[in-house]
Amino acid sequence: MELSLAYPMVSLGYVLVMVLSFLFLGETFTIHKLLGVAAVITGVMLIGYK
Repeated sequence: MELSLAYPMVSLGYVLVMVLSFLFLGETFTIHKLLGVAAVITGVMLIGYK
């Protein structure tokens, strides 16, 4: 896999941290956080799409 395709996958770590902090630390989801997660996931999907 090319680095230009693989590196954006690193941003999924932010999504994972948010989900785990919700599950284990009781963090809350706000609309801004959810929109950010949606933007990250959409961006990774668009970059990874061939």
